[in-house]
Amino acid sequence: MLLVEDEILVAMMMKDILTELGFSVVGPFSRLGEAMVAAVHEEINAGIIDVNLGGEFVYPVADVLAARKIPFVFITGYGVESIDSRFGYVPIVKKPVQRQVLQTIFVSPEAAEATRLSKRRYGAERVGRAASATQP
Repeated sequence: MLLVEDEILVAMMMKDILTELGFSVVGPFSRLGEAMVAAVHEEINAGIIDVNLGGEFVYPVADVLAARKIPFVFITGYGVESIDSRFGYVPIVKKPVQRQVLQTIFVSPEAAEATRLSKRRYGAERVGRAASATQP
């Protein structure tokens, strides 16, 4: 999963959510040039791209993903009308991005239920291991 987002806290939160949902995340990338290299060269099966990276539109990245037939969504804090009309078919997620929205878009209902059950069943064990690994 390609993640392109220039707001570091938003990027970290989305990466954590996507990882919890079982995705291998490439990124986050906060600059257009880095995102372009990843979009062209990385093996990815989907993308989440912020429309505006520090004043630069990410449409070149979207063009690459579309040419590679890789599905993607735009995330934006701006209005839907600000998206270039040639990308009218691309789903748009408004910021702030919620876990449930990402899960609905990228995870089948069956996989979401399996993840929920797995976390409930094994969550305490995983947390215990992580906590003990950080203690001296």
